[in-house]
Amino acid sequence: MADIAGSTRLWNRYPERMAHALARHDAIAGAAVDGAGGTIVKHTGDGFIAVFVDVTSAVAAMTEYQRVLARPPFSDDVVLRSRVCIHRGAAQPRGSDWFGPAMNHLARLTDLVAPTHVVLSAAAAARLDTTTAVDHLGAFSVRDFPEPVALFALDLPDSVGPALSIIAGQGLPHYRAPFVGRSGDVAAVRALLDDHDLVTLVGFGGMGKTRLAVEVATHWADRDGARAYFVDLLSSDEPMVAVAEAVGLPAERMAPDTSPAESIGRHLGSGPVLIVVDNCEHVIDGAAALCDALTSCRPETRVLATSREALEVDGEAVYPLGPLDEATALELLRQRAAAVSAGPIDEHVAARLCNDVDCMPLGIELIVARLRHLDALDLADELDDSIDELRGRRRSDSDRHATMRSVIAWSYDVLPDDEQVLLVQLAQFPAPWPRAAVSAFAGNAGTRALDGLRAKSLVMTAGAGELRLLEVVRQFCAEVLAGDEPRAHTARDTLVTWARAFIPEHPDEGDPVFDPQAARALVEQLPNIRAAIAAAERNGRGADEAALVIALWPLVFDGRARGWLGPQLEATLSRTVDPHLRRILIRLAFQDTFEHHVDTEREGRLVAMLRDIDHHASATRYSGLNHAVRQVVADRVLGLDPTPTREGLEATAAASRGEGRRLDEGLAHLYIAFSHLLSGEHAACVDAAERAADLIRRVNFVSVVALADATTAQAQQGLGDLDAALRIAENAVLLGENARWETSVRAVYASGLARAGRSRDADAAVAPIVDLALTHKVPFMLFDALIAYAAVRAACGDRDTAAEALDLTGVGRTPITIAMTFDVAAQIGLELTLDRFVESFDADAVDRRAARALDYVGAVSPGSPSHGSTVR
Repeated sequence: MADIAGSTRLWNRYPERMAHALARHDAIAGAAVDGAGGTIVKHTGDGFIAVFVDVTSAVAAMTEYQRVLARPPFSDDVVLRSRVCIHRGAAQPRGSDWFGPAMNHLARLTDLVAPTHVVLSAAAAARLDTTTAVDHLGAFSVRDFPEPVALFALDLPDSVGPALSIIAGQGLPHYRAPFVGRSGDVAAVRALLDDHDLVTLVGFGGMGKTRLAVEVATHWADRDGARAYFVDLLSSDEPMVAVAEAVGLPAERMAPDTSPAESIGRHLGSGPVLIVVDNCEHVIDGAAALCDALTSCRPETRVLATSREALEVDGEAVYPLGPLDEATALELLRQRAAAVSAGPIDEHVAARLCNDVDCMPLGIELIVARLRHLDALDLADELDDSIDELRGRRRSDSDRHATMRSVIAWSYDVLPDDEQVLLVQLAQFPAPWPRAAVSAFAGNAGTRALDGLRAKSLVMTAGAGELRLLEVVRQFCAEVLAGDEPRAHTARDTLVTWARAFIPEHPDEGDPVFDPQAARALVEQLPNIRAAIAAAERNGRGADEAALVIALWPLVFDGRARGWLGPQLEATLSRTVDPHLRRILIRLAFQDTFEHHVDTEREGRLVAMLRDIDHHASATRYSGLNHAVRQVVADRVLGLDPTPTREGLEATAAASRGEGRRLDEGLAHLYIAFSHLLSGEHAACVDAAERAADLIRRVNFVSVVALADATTAQAQQGLGDLDAALRIAENAVLLGENARWETSVRAVYASGLARAGRSRDADAAVAPIVDLALTHKVPFMLFDALIAYAAVRAACGDRDTAAEALDLTGVGRTPITIAMTFDVAAQIGLELTLDRFVESFDADAVDRRAARALDYVGAVSPGSPSHGSTVR
């Protein structure tokens, strides 16, 4: 049997020229077969099958066939290379054709032959005369053959490279599932191979290094004259022998007077060759020497290695391979799940599953194996607690890719002791950490161990100057610590030591100055600092716990601290005895009592804690924010004279000024501005709010400046200066991002746009308020969203919708939106009862109103199917 190599590709590229070339080929084949007394019995696509009276005739014919085919083609015909196998056996005639096992075996053997070669089976070679030169290639397992088959190659002058293209199951592995994503990685690695003899794919186990290498090699081999081979070093202690076997060079044919690499180089002949050397970390030193030797002894050889660490060979190009991006991971999960009929997976659940395994290809494959037997949501819930659920189907525990745990354990067990110690300590960081943090764990020795962990792909780069662990690695190491309490105690102490060194000194109780850069650093490291707080509590380090919590004071007005800072402050207060630290903690805790509802019970507990420290201490200084807000709102709701409240706030401002507490002075003027806004005294409100903003700017509390500016903008709307209102409100939105009162600030901007007749822009400005409300589901945010929506609808003349929305609201997050509620109610003729303000002190009542508000806000969300009909 003869078969033209790559004929399909040639037809696609050169359809007209290929027709001429194939006609020439058929003439050459016919002449060679006829000249040896043979008969062509079948054309097989672009090849043929011929029969001869004996093996000697077949050899003569095919020698002549390959000789003439190797001569330069006529005119501009393409170059054809054919592979030939000669086999001897019994076959059954059927008309002019032949059938039977011998014909099937011939086809199987031909698949193994490399272009330009003629290979004989043992049955054929046994009938050769002794004058015919053949090379014994070895015995190989071949599909459909009951026993290994000995193969022999004719020694032809025009043959190029090894006689067999696929050796005993080696060659490039075949994957049934399609390759998903990573097109950028494929292109980048191919580009590296154009410029470097050795390219190493480096990544943690399960990242898909082998799959990517095979994909690159497949593209590489899809070129004229190019060949690719694959060798797995996992089960070999002799890398050079493994490569020799992969390229079809048995040990007995190694030249005794040359090195193994030189023998392999000679055997490969001419032409570009790519050798994929997989799992180099198994024998890292031997693999490095192997790859260096292979690329040195033959200029046209390229090596693509896979390893968990670089080989550190001169001229090596290292390509780090990380997890899939989320979109590719989701696509891989969907494709693989569909292939096993796992059914559709909710998009949110699919994202959880991918993130649970850090978007690692192996993790996704193991997820799919579990999805055959477990609902996706149930699996996601289980993976949040443990990686033990990830086990491949029909994998044994000895298979290092059988489970996610076995992948990690294999890497962990071979680490030096210092790297093991550092890795489990770093596992305490739930989020990326700064590289400098390592010195707090183990000094210079820790830096050296870190470099080792990074080289082995166990620690990964997360961004500029930051590092991280894969979540599955972190979870594994956390379990290692959980089983060794003395070691865990030491690790927790180390984490606390790092955090204490990282945070700034706690502020003076009198007049803290906000540092935006320090605040950003706190936010970036917040998950790690909170882990350190928990570690300090667990190890009984109360003073350190308090210092770490106090260091978070810049977040007291930050929306990202919503829901956890208040409980954390109280929990720390329950354990802290130092009076100075307790005073600061209590002051911070007072700022968090107006989030879900007006929590007077909690405020009472804080006052009691304060009186325990100092019986004569004034709680007003600590609870000023909450008290002032309640008082100015009560004045408006109950129709009280606001003068006493304002006089009290003026006195607070004067006292604060005398003590140099600019923040407290600025807040006092801000509450005065709130009082004027609620009373409809807009000019006075502007004066007070601008003064407040100026004072608060001096201590850099930009989120509070945003609140003051929004108050000014709302008052300017009342004065009719819409240009000034929009200019100030737009700036306030920028300053108020992530502030706890962001929804109130945005509501002012949306209302101003609507009043200015820019209804489309106003609707667009309401959208982020709705998004925030639906994301966090905090009652006051939901109410702010409805107040903003009602204000826009009322300004646009849609009084019925405005009334419908306003009827569902409770008290807004700030006096700004509370004042807006009164303004809109007056616009549309809606009477506001005292009940909605009183119920803001009752958690259950707030929850009931918030549930109704949540349903309505969801209905008016731009993403809701009913959005159009509800809004209009």
